[in-house]
Amino acid sequence: MKRLLSFLILLSIATKVAANPSNPVPSGCCWSILAPTTITQSGNYRLANDIAGGLIIAADDVQIDCENKVIDGGTIGISVGAFNNVIIKNGTVRNAITNGIEATNAVNIEILQMNLESNAVGLSLTNVQDGKIENCTARENTFAGFWLQDSSRNIFKQCLAIDNGQGGTSSAYGFLSDNGRSNIFEQCNAQSTITTQTGEEFVAAGFALTGSEICTKIIECESFDNTTSTVGFAIPYGILLTYTFTAFVPATNVSHGNSVQAVEWAPNGKFLAIGGLNGTNAADVRVYAFDPDTKTLTLLASFDHGANILSVSWSPDGNFLAIGGVSGTGAVEVRVFRFDQSAGTLTSVATFAHAATVNSVDWSPDGKFLAIGGAEAVTIEIRVLRFNPTAGTLTSVADVSYGVAPANVVLSVNWSPDGNFLGAGGSGATDQVRVYAFNPNDLSTVTALTQVAMATHGNTVNSVNWSPNGKFLAIGGTAGTGTFRARIFEFNAIAPALTNIDDVNYLATVFSVNWSPDGKFLAFGGAGVDSIAAFGFSIQQQATTAAPVASQVLAANVLSVNWGPDGQFFASGQVTGVGNEIRVFDAIAFESTKNILKNNIVYCNVGNECPSGIGISGSSFANAIIGNTAYENTINYEFVTNVYNSGINGSPSILLNVSIPPF
Repeated sequence: MKRLLSFLILLSIATKVAANPSNPVPSGCCWSILAPTTITQSGNYRLANDIAGGLIIAADDVQIDCENKVIDGGTIGISVGAFNNVIIKNGTVRNAITNGIEATNAVNIEILQMNLESNAVGLSLTNVQDGKIENCTARENTFAGFWLQDSSRNIFKQCLAIDNGQGGTSSAYGFLSDNGRSNIFEQCNAQSTITTQTGEEFVAAGFALTGSEICTKIIECESFDNTTSTVGFAIPYGILLTYTFTAFVPATNVSHGNSVQAVEWAPNGKFLAIGGLNGTNAADVRVYAFDPDTKTLTLLASFDHGANILSVSWSPDGNFLAIGGVSGTGAVEVRVFRFDQSAGTLTSVATFAHAATVNSVDWSPDGKFLAIGGAEAVTIEIRVLRFNPTAGTLTSVADVSYGVAPANVVLSVNWSPDGNFLGAGGSGATDQVRVYAFNPNDLSTVTALTQVAMATHGNTVNSVNWSPNGKFLAIGGTAGTGTFRARIFEFNAIAPALTNIDDVNYLATVFSVNWSPDGKFLAFGGAGVDSIAAFGFSIQQQATTAAPVASQVLAANVLSVNWGPDGQFFASGQVTGVGNEIRVFDAIAFESTKNILKNNIVYCNVGNECPSGIGISGSSFANAIIGNTAYENTINYEFVTNVYNSGINGSPSILLNVSIPPF
């Protein structure tokens, strides 16, 4: 009787399979899948052969062993609905119109040793929790290798994303997580992500955290050879954390007791230096500690130079602060202080007498030289001083005449990011904007500093500032040719020349200009109705926005503006009499916060237009970005403040990120 019953059951199953060959068939301890099908019962399944089309999993506790077979084509290769405890392993899914594997509202899903090839997205997880994805490879998918949306507590380990973006029509990603929480990417590699789109709104990112992603980890991963079109403006990133910027929101303000002429954030963004007219307690230079959590400024140190301070500049390592101004105590216009970050103290270690007012000081990117610009001193308005921190000396190693005094006065100097050029602006009948080449290997005062380019603004230039990529020089001043107060010049470093590419629509005298850390916004401080204004800048269009992206009405002349190194905060200094003279604003907002980027390696991410490749872009204030290594990217770190540079710093710590200069 038992044999007869078994025979009848098998006959029934065979009849059903014959009627519908897509139904799984029993095969020992599991069910064999012969064709595209919907799985509605728990159990173990195997892929008996390659199939054309997709699988739908609509049950809990399902395990599919693809046994190195291929699922080819269809709208979705494998689709998992709102079910628990699904395991998919050991196979290849390719050529799906949308997603190779797609899971929505699933819990405890495991994807193991799967190859996901030539789909729109290799693996897509939407509102998936507690997933485990290990030893999977996503290759040549047109949008993303791995894409998480609104998903939490998923672990990706030893996964590869290779050549994704091929043939796509948008940005491209190796690993992308959007609006999720507590996901982990560990020992994963993103290689050769590419977008062929040419617009600057497109990116190719090995890893990207977007939207409100929070508490996610990217650890011990590599991201390299991510590229963009050689004829476009899209930017490749090793690791990208996105942001928004729509407004300057007041965060805090303090009183100096007099007009503030200069403000500048320390390279780590933890301190703010200001200089101005003699203020409260006879101090004309002050250093404040800034707490980004409570958004408060706390006075640490001050110094009485004995005369007005017109400019302040931090050394690249943040250990020294230079000031320039009117001749003060000891008949010197320039001082360098050693700043003890632990004790919060300023100690004067070097001085220099220019013999005329110094309006601007700026450290070279390697911290070895200090450029100064000011009024004429025996036909010299611009000097480069070599700083010896051990001996405590400033020595003039190069100088140049800006023009004939008293009409020609230098009001602003600024080093290019590579330290090869010095921009200068001031007053004069013609050619108020100038660029000088600097040769540190020939420290002759005759040949070390050579004028290589000039341009006319048509009136006094109060401020000059290089873009982070060194390709553009922004200037601001009084109304010049065409009544414009601000301009952007493109600089050709190969055959040195300045070309006026944009006249900015800021409608009053400009006292200060400053690029955002990524060069996508240009901020102005001035005398206008909008005392502070930031315009968006398009590299592709080579123009600023017609109206400010963000502005603030302070009802007082703003004499100095400066973006914090991570872009989240923005400082201004203004004349006395209308509110407090020192102000800090919330600026760029990184929506992805409290994430950890640790011990990753990013390298060789390149494109066409500067900045042609970014290693890691993200706020190190809003996230823990530590112990990473970046090299052979056009810009190794963007918005990251805790960076060790072997050419500047001493020894790295585990909390610093290593930036290796080009080989």
